[in-house]
Amino acid sequence: MVPMLETALRGAGVLPRGAIAEIAARRDPTFTSASYHVAVRYRGDAPPDAPRALLLKRHHAHAGAREVALYRLARREEHAPLPLLPCYEATYDPDTGASRLLLADLAGSHRPVATTARLMAGEAMPSRQTLRRLLRALACFHAHWWNDPRLGSDDTPFELHPWYGSAALFEATAQRWRREWRQFRGSVGAGIPHSWAARYERALDRLPQLWERYLAPRIEERRFLALAHGNATFAAFLAPRAAGRGPLPNGGHSRVYLVDLEAVCASFAAFDLATLLPTFWTPAQQQLSTGYALRHYHRALLAQGVRGYTLRQLHDDYRLMRYLLRFDAVSNALQGASESYWRVKMGNLLGGQRPAA
Repeated sequence: MVPMLETALRGAGVLPRGAIAEIAARRDPTFTSASYHVAVRYRGDAPPDAPRALLLKRHHAHAGAREVALYRLARREEHAPLPLLPCYEATYDPDTGASRLLLADLAGSHRPVATTARLMAGEAMPSRQTLRRLLRALACFHAHWWNDPRLGSDDTPFELHPWYGSAALFEATAQRWRREWRQFRGSVGAGIPHSWAARYERALDRLPQLWERYLAPRIEERRFLALAHGNATFAAFLAPRAAGRGPLPNGGHSRVYLVDLEAVCASFAAFDLATLLPTFWTPAQQQLSTGYALRHYHRALLAQGVRGYTLRQLHDDYRLMRYLLRFDAVSNALQGASESYWRVKMGNLLGGQRPAA
């Protein structure tokens, strides 16, 4: 591993001299890929600011292609203050599907806004200050590629979301959701409340209307779209600890970072908000904070230079994306997620929901 790390750090310009004396690596179970925290000790005349803590992420079966492409984009646009971890290497082999990312490890100064355990326990209610900071980070990410002409192209990661990238894709998605719903009702979901089942049945019937009335105009015109994280739960945000350790450039101690970007793609920005806010917030928590969060996100989006996108449009997009995300809970159940996971997610996404069609 040492030669690979040295080559990557030299290529990134952060180790112009000196060498790695030794490393200590440990596996991180919280990331979706094979990820390792690597502590580095140098010898010789290595610069004093050479990175001492690295995060190595490895993927196979093409699972890391999008995230690698995103970091390559970000490295070419270093002038932009994107909420991404400093990246020293981003490689992907389209033949083997293997990818590798070498990032700055900020575990000493940052931590996830909420762990999976806290999400499951219904404790994913950050302070208003933390919520504002992560919404500003998300708005910064979205605004950077807002209405970018590359959105919807065949270039990774600018492909449209596979649920609704075209009429044919949306119809295929709707058919899959119908199949999954029948399988779910005949197995793990047989005991869900009748009111929940009725709402799912109505939602399935309304899917064609959603495409014609809401999705098609935006997708076909590529209007008010952005690069979306794709799985923006609270666990995908790193926020500063009370007292971080070690210097970070450009005010890095105070910044919020987005991580685990394997699902990044062109989409509605509200897809990320509908993943973030209602999925693990109870209906009562949603009633308390959703309006506040959407207003703050919209103000942050405008502050980043986005024009012509109203708060009313954001609310409409949020309801639409939340309406679709209910089917993700069904997929999770069939993929083996625990009932405590998919039932909480399903109940929160249904709670207080107004149909979008």
